[in-house]
Amino acid sequence: WIPPLARYGTMSFGEVAREAVRLAREGFAMHEFMAEYIRDHEASYRRWPASATVFLPNGRPLKAGERFVQPELAASIQYMIDEESAHRGKGRAAGLQAARDAFYKGDIAPRIARYHVGNRG
Repeated sequence: WIPPLARYGTMSFGEVAREAVRLAREGFAMHEFMAEYIRDHEASYRRWPASATVFLPNGRPLKAGERFVQPELAASIQYMIDEESAHRGKGRAAGLQAARDAFYKGDIAPRIARYHVGNRG
């Protein structure tokens, strides 16, 4: 999202991502297409405990209409927003770069790397 936002946009990352954080934190009603996709790939999700936690809450795929919540995704995006806000005084470009760096160089990157090392990724 950030390179096109930097090149073509006028809004901050926080403004653009705010609703994504809300939907990830509060959840949304699972739609039939997504529910069917998860059901069809249930075995793959079960291979990885972290994936099963997200996509198979309570040990099963969600049904259409049930609430799909992703608190870790909400926290990751919120961290990026917070980093952008911390650099707001340096200008829009610096804020967007800080949001991007939060993912690739900040606290998120080592967590992703540790997960992949630990799971032979």
